[in-house]
Amino acid sequence: MSDAKKKVQSMFASIGSPPSPSEVVGNLVVERQGPGRPRNTEPSAQLNLRVPMSVKRRVRVLATRDNISLSEVVVRAIALYEERHGSAPNL
Repeated sequence: MSDAKKKVQSMFASIGSPPSPSEVVGNLVVERQGPGRPRNTEPSAQLNLRVPMSVKRRVRVLATRDNISLSEVVVRAIALYEERHGSAPNL
């Protein structure tokens, strides 16, 4: 037996057998991570831009504070911008 195989077997030796299906019913429910827009409403596209490091830090802090993605911070910022300055034309 190879050393790698022995090492892997020793790592998993104390795990034991898996639980029966009746013991895990209902354990695989995944809750949403937090507020935000519904997913899969529109295909996403990548947006690459350069901003000052201080802006990047602020966006990350805001996203972490509100438990949302960086993308969601940008989407919400654009919505607020459009409220103040008018919507962008539909192209």
